[in-house]
Amino acid sequence: DGGESGTLAERLEAAERQILVEELSKADGDLDAAARVLGLTKAVLKRKAGVLGIKIDEPRQKTA
Repeated sequence: DGGESGTLAERLEAAERQILVEELSKADGDLDAAARVLGLTKAVLKRKAGVLGIKIDEPRQKTA
């Protein structure tokens, strides 16, 4: 036992949150790159992050 507790749904949610956070970190916040690695669209990644309480700060476009 790895010390995990909670319902299956709670444990799956925690695992999904950890995976998304790790991939976003590896991609230096690049949503397109993280989504590609995870096999998701950028929109689905953003939605999942929101549901899981992961704040995503997209880089702002530079104005000339």
